[in-house]
Amino acid sequence: MEENGSIIFATSKADDSRMQHTFNIGISSNDSMASISHIETNLDDLDAMSSVWDNIQEENNSIEGEVLLASICYSSDGRMSSLTTDFYKDVDGHMNELEDYDVVYLLKAEFNK
Repeated sequence: MEENGSIIFATSKADDSRMQHTFNIGISSNDSMASISHIETNLDDLDAMSSVWDNIQEENNSIEGEVLLASICYSSDGRMSSLTTDFYKDVDGHMNELEDYDVVYLLKAEFNK
């Protein structure tokens, strides 16, 4: 049986008076929905950095096992591009791509039948 759903990965600044960012993940599948939020503190440098985000580009493919779904990358030098498609297919073999960024958040999930 084929099932459909959505996963949303987002970040926002929690409060202007404190250096906090909220990371949110929402999952919806058929008639079910779940979400979680996490507040990171001491991230004052992120406000001065550029960011780029991306997600897995595979469509209509079976997703099994552990999969990298999305990334949010921060850099202080302003020169940025998204992680390559090869990075999403083979994270361990392309870890050198992360050297271009100061901070990287990766959303990975493991899918089981």
